[in-house]
Amino acid sequence: MFRHLSTGDVLRQHVMNGTEIGLQAKEYMDTGELVPDSLMIQIVMEDTNAAMKSDSLLLDGFPRTKEQAVALDKELDVDLVINLCVPTETIVERISD
Repeated sequence: MFRHLSTGDVLRQHVMNGTEIGLQAKEYMDTGELVPDSLMIQIVMEDTNAAMKSDSLLLDGFPRTKEQAVALDKELDVDLVINLCVPTETIVERISD
């Protein structure tokens, strides 16, 4: 069985629950900045460790940077990676609707 872990959903959940890391991330989000790798890695690793106790994991939206990939590789045995390349125009179109 696979557990789907969407980093965007996890991040929003932390913000909504007012967790310490969620509040830190919200400061960046409120100003339109990207949440730094260090915070994203911490958020994903916390949720990943909990999920890995019972299921295999499908990470959606992580890693997005080399730093995130290196951190993931240190923590987990990764079986498969799929990189979707979506044109910028398509992304803009999707978020504009």
